[in-house]
Amino acid sequence: MELVKSTVIRNFFLLLLIALLAFLFSLQFGTSYFSPIEVINGLSSSDSGIERTIIWEIRFPRSLSAALVGAGLGLAGAMLQVTTRNPLADPAILGISALAGLALAIVVVIFPLVNSYVRGLACIAGGVAGGGLILLLSRGFVSPLRITIVGVAVGAFASACIIGLITGSRVVLDLALGFLAGGLYGAGWEDAFWWLIFLPLMCLGIIGLANRLDNLTLGDEIAINLGENPDRTRVAAVLFSGLMTGIAVSISGLVSFVGLASPHIARAIVGRGSLNLFLGSVLVGSIIMLAADTVARVVIRPSELPAGILTAFVGAPILIYLVRSKLS
Repeated sequence: MELVKSTVIRNFFLLLLIALLAFLFSLQFGTSYFSPIEVINGLSSSDSGIERTIIWEIRFPRSLSAALVGAGLGLAGAMLQVTTRNPLADPAILGISALAGLALAIVVVIFPLVNSYVRGLACIAGGVAGGGLILLLSRGFVSPLRITIVGVAVGAFASACIIGLITGSRVVLDLALGFLAGGLYGAGWEDAFWWLIFLPLMCLGIIGLANRLDNLTLGDEIAINLGENPDRTRVAAVLFSGLMTGIAVSISGLVSFVGLASPHIARAIVGRGSLNLFLGSVLVGSIIMLAADTVARVVIRPSELPAGILTAFVGAPILIYLVRSKLS
């Protein structure tokens, strides 16, 4: 037992180190390269030179935003997989991301000059409402397959509505490609400031739900004997996942597969306990998004790819593997 605990702690430190390195690389690489010393100078210097402008004003908030998006989607995916007992559960696959995006598209079309914080609140409302809608249409948690089918259908409908709004309004036409494919182009300090809301909410959600979801894995009858209300706990977890998804979508658009891949990778590294899984998924999701955003800026520089294209390259093979191995 002590050996297992020490291994898990070591793996957590390894994930944290990789996340910090991914964050450093995201500050170094882009259209132009900066050495680690130049990065430190850009962060610490008060001069308005090129290093300070690019690193502090552009790359640093963008990297914070990438880490936030990855953490939010990773945590949302982990909670959905534990709650629904569905290895395919993911905010994108279950349609929650698309419903958050639809809420954003509606607000932007009706109020084109609205600020980024109102857009963020619209995405959060859409994500939470999306989680509730999935629960309502699937009639609870009776079947992982039913939840998946309902989510795919709702997501397809919401995506079609988003495209209809985009093609019918020139207001969002310029941002359409980046939003639909998912990316962090233009992410700045306004987006990074969502950390001030995300971090305390993330801590409250993990602390409040991890032990309760572990109790549910023992079976509903045992959970009830332990004082849990299984349905209430599951609803709270799904709605919380919608909240995390909404924050992520407001920053990056419709990034796919991060919420699917992160829990499976984290589970292999830090184990299956809900607390370990949630914290591991936060770190793995951040690593995936930081790496995807960095590569997206470098691979065809001076232009850049939407980061969502690269996350799909990671997530699609994992989805195929899960379908073939776990659901066959």
